[in-house]
Amino acid sequence: MTRRDRERTLEDLVRVRADIGSLNEEIAKLSTDEEDQESAAYASKQGERADLIRKERQLMDLLSNAEEVKGRSDVTSVGSTVLLEFPGEQETRRLTISQNGDVAVGRVSPEAPIAQALLEANQGEGAKVGDTVIADTPSGPLKMKVLEITVEES
Repeated sequence: MTRRDRERTLEDLVRVRADIGSLNEEIAKLSTDEEDQESAAYASKQGERADLIRKERQLMDLLSNAEEVKGRSDVTSVGSTVLLEFPGEQETRRLTISQNGDVAVGRVSPEAPIAQALLEANQGEGAKVGDTVIADTPSGPLKMKVLEITVEES
């Protein structure tokens, strides 16, 4: 996990804990009335809280088990920001840990087809600047050329 990924995961953990606190307050208000305790709203809030507690544990496990990695600037690796040329366009993608993948903002988890193609290129060493790789996406093969690789500074 890169330093930036660790920071995002910590931010997620803070948000989840705040949401758990808010739900605890709502559940406490509902639990004062016996009818409310049997209501669908009460059960729904309990379920939401259980889901958030599971998410909190996952984030805590991720943080406690993760090792900091520093991306390499000569090949694509987790932590790299890669400028890619697709047919007809150029886009930047940041290869991040799976918890923080969000294609809408340019972050790709290692499980995504584009990331897999970049990370597994050159017999698992990672794609280099100038390499053309093909990702097996759900909509078919996607050809992309690596134009630039950058890494965050520690």
